[in-house]
Formats: sequence, structure tokens, C-alpha cells
Amino acid sequence: MQSKILVMTNNEILNFLGKVSLFDGLDSKELAVVAEHMKSLTFNEGEYLFRQNAKRESIFFVSEGEVELFTKTA
Repeated sequence: MQSKILVMTNNEILNFLGKVSLFDGLDSKELAVVAEHMKSLTFNEGEYLFRQNAKRESIFFVSEGEVELFTKTA
């Protein structure tokens, strides 16, 4: 199943960020700076965002859909 492509306007991104508790202390100018560094990604069902122990330099915010997390144990 393919995911729906979500295109957000700048105002929609700012409204979304305003609902993320991580950014509670930021004013609108600071949220705008964060929004400038965001990019929208779409993943298909079953596709991996990242793998366990892989180096990551991003943080993901899910605006629509679901994510499942799995960990491998020895």
C-alpha cells in the first residue's frame, strides 16, 4: 500500500510544530527557524525509516499515519 503524499504549506508546518511538546518554549520566530530546516518525506508501508544501530542525524515527526518500532535482541 502506498502512503498518501502530504504537502504542507509553511503555515501548516508552523501549526504542526506548535503542537509538538518538544517546542513548547519557542515563540513563532523560533518555530519559523526550525521549520526552515524541515523537509517532508513520504514512506510506503513496510519501508524502513532507519535501522537499529545505524548512525542517524535526523529526527522524525509523524504528521500522518503510523510507525512501528522493532528491536533485535541477542
